[in-house]
Amino acid sequence: MSYGLEATNSSGQVLISSEFKNLHFKEKKTSPTYTDINSNGLFGGVKLMRYRFSLSETPVPFFHVPSGNSCAITAVRSVSSGVWDIEVLTDGANPEIYIFATSAVTSSGDTYGVQVFNSSSQVTFDSRATPLLVTGLLSIAQPSQPSSSYSSSGLSSNQCTTAVGTYHSSFTPNVTTAYSTSLPTKPLFFFSSNAQAHRQIHVSTSETVCDGISYKGNCLGFERDYYYDSYYWAFYRNVISWSSGSVGSTWCVASWGCNWTYETNSTAFGIGTGGSSSSGGAWPYTNETINTFNNTVIIGDASYYD
Repeated sequence: MSYGLEATNSSGQVLISSEFKNLHFKEKKTSPTYTDINSNGLFGGVKLMRYRFSLSETPVPFFHVPSGNSCAITAVRSVSSGVWDIEVLTDGANPEIYIFATSAVTSSGDTYGVQVFNSSSQVTFDSRATPLLVTGLLSIAQPSQPSSSYSSSGLSSNQCTTAVGTYHSSFTPNVTTAYSTSLPTKPLFFFSSNAQAHRQIHVSTSETVCDGISYKGNCLGFERDYYYDSYYWAFYRNVISWSSGSVGSTWCVASWGCNWTYETNSTAFGIGTGGSSSSGGAWPYTNETINTFNNTVIIGDASYYD
């Protein structure tokens, strides 16, 4: 550029530039507008919530959760002109959502500060409009497995009859990868959940009923074979947690269900006489983990905006 302003820190990182618009604080909300999913503590805790904001441009959401709670931004959706939903997945307390955007709006009483413009006379930075102050960056990966083990103990193969209150513990995530970093007392995070995982537990049984005479392991007469299969499953999203001096990359269940199939075949003196089948429930994805590239966590200090 032939003219303009650029402010850098001692590491050469750009803090303010007349060529790029800085983000400025807009609004904070402490409770969701809508709660779409609440597992009431099952699967280690699952809450999928939406926070609604009115803004004339695309919002950039940051969040704060208490230490030990996990969270991630899962979607930013335009509901209508100037109305946005921020979708958040967490396993614990309701996150506090902080919204930032490029426009700089100040009150009429703000009479001093620093204002930077680009070549089109647009404001790129205004110290009076509470600009975003980034205190740290992390590149993180997600654990290869949401849970260290998946047990089929106690799961019924017959039409998914095991209640979610029983099988949820088989899918509760328990693997976290920790990354050491310096954090403020009340850290603020931008983290968009990209990595997704699906795990399922297949339970099957079969039985044979002889309506004739059983002789040396064979059925003389009419015989019926029954086959039962149930696929219990959970769908996960990558989330982050924090504690003093570290950020953890882990998983949170976002959806769950079970699919079942039932089949019966009949024979008479070894000749097939027909059969039937049925199925039901929600069908899962195949065991899969996708979008497993490293992701960036942007860290700020929430106390600046409280």
